[in-house]
Amino acid sequence: MKTSYMIITLIFTLFNSSNSFAIYFEVTNVCKDTPYLQAEVPVYTLTNVLEFTKYNLKNYAIPHLTNENGIASILDTPVGLQSYEFIAQNHIRIYGWCFEVDGEQSELFARDYTLDPEYQTSLRWFYGYSEVIEGVWIHNCRAVNKVSNPQICQKF
Repeated sequence: MKTSYMIITLIFTLFNSSNSFAIYFEVTNVCKDTPYLQAEVPVYTLTNVLEFTKYNLKNYAIPHLTNENGIASILDTPVGLQSYEFIAQNHIRIYGWCFEVDGEQSELFARDYTLDPEYQTSLRWFYGYSEVIEGVWIHNCRAVNKVSNPQICQKF
């Protein structure tokens, strides 16, 4: 009886370990290129960036707001019109959270990007901005630490 229990336990352990991968999950500080959170998270199945992130932000008790497409706020960053910086009449920066998978940004929303832990190893969220000058998008998801913004960074 004891031997059969050990064999079943060994088989279960081998099966679980062969189907388990990890994603390195990082959230940067708002205005610095330094980690606020770094964690290696076991992943057992395909998931999307939004669900993976919501679960882990909740698990690590990090304040956040989500919407149907992605993450609206982490660490109490501004949302809505408070996230707009009006530089000139036709020049606006819009701030928000951006993600990279294995160092590459995606054009997809977080809800639409599927993480495959067998092939992808890292997910990083950073605070960034998109810039519009005279109706033309100049930058999309450029890291805030590349631009000093006292309006945003004095709070963090």
